[in-house]
Amino acid sequence: MRIRTVKTSSGKYALQVISKHQGKLTVHKHIGSYGTTDEKSILLLKARTFIDNYDDIQHDLFEKQPLFSHLSDIKITQSQSLFLYQLLSRIYDTLGLNIFTDKVVRDLIIARVYKPVSKQETIDILEDSFGKAYSLKTIYRHLKKAIDHGIKEQFQSTLISFAKKGLNDSLHLVFYDVTTLAFDNEDRS
Repeated sequence: MRIRTVKTSSGKYALQVISKHQGKLTVHKHIGSYGTTDEKSILLLKARTFIDNYDDIQHDLFEKQPLFSHLSDIKITQSQSLFLYQLLSRIYDTLGLNIFTDKVVRDLIIARVYKPVSKQETIDILEDSFGKAYSLKTIYRHLKKAIDHGIKEQFQSTLISFAKKGLNDSLHLVFYDVTTLAFDNEDRS
């Protein structure tokens, strides 16, 4: 909440306590009108008193002494990339991959996008970075179930659909990752 001054049609000024939420202005209280600086001072005091006594007010962050006095007194006990997880989750949903509802598979995909490593290391990333603990056995069980339910085909059609409709792409050229293929060559020169 804040105090607003508005010029009236009579030439005086009106003092109001207002707030703005999602673009909508709310006048909580019309304190009064003033024409002199003395009247303004009295109305400002009334407005501040109203704000201080209002129930839904958010109190000043620095109103009281903090619980610590030096940065060395702060101890970080846990750190997680929750904003990153939420962002990648929204992208996952926007792409339409949420048609496959298995949360373990979702978390695996998010973790592998974040840091592409082995399944064993992905378990550590899920727990350390996102606070999600899975055993390797659980991951293999969910992956097998996903493959049996056609996750590859579902994701392919969903991603192609997103590219065509969401990106307005005609897909004349598609790159495919072939890093898992091996080539042998006998050079006899």
